[in-house]
Order: sequence, then C-alpha cells, then structure tokens
Amino acid sequence: MPDNMYQVLDILKRFVSVYVVKKPELQVVEYKGQQLVMELFDAFDSDPERLLPSAIRESWLCAIVEGRSGKRVIADYISGMTDGFAQRLHATMFTASSQGPLYDIR
Repeated sequence: MPDNMYQVLDILKRFVSVYVVKKPELQVVEYKGQQLVMELFDAFDSDPERLLPSAIRESWLCAIVEGRSGKRVIADYISGMTDGFAQRLHATMFTASSQGPLYDIR
C-alpha cells in the first residue's frame, strides 16, 4: 500500500475512534451490555447446578470432575448467545414481569 494510503487510513481510524467508538451515547449502550453479561455470569456462577440449562450443566459438571474451573463453560455459554437472547434471558432472570423460561425446562 502506498504511504499516502497509510496516512489516509490513520486519519480514518482516528476519526472513527473519536466520533464513533468513544461517543458517549454509544459508550452508555456498551456499558449496559457489559453489565448485562456480568450479571448473567454472576448469576450462573452463583448456582450453576440450578440455573444452567441441562446440556450446559453437564459440560460444567464434567469440567468440575476433571478439576477444571466451570467458569470457562459459563463464559463460553454466554459468549455464544446472541444479543437478543441474552437480553431476553436477563429479563427472564431479573425482571418480575418476565414471560417465563426461554428454553425447555427439563
């Protein structure tokens, strides 16, 4: 890539950083998402045998039996969620007016 293109790329990166990434309105949304993920993690980690879906619970139990931390299983479960699913699950777990479970109860 020519040197002048590197300069253009650098200008564009700085522009996006200042006017998009670090924009306070977007930072509030990002913070809200971080809080949601941390609250889900803390809830599952506090009582995984009761709160994790059965397939994830089995993975968690295998990790514990093998002497590993179950925290990785919980983190992987949450990281695999879509934003919408995580929001609905959070509402189900933490909001009194939720509409019930998001997945089959077994």
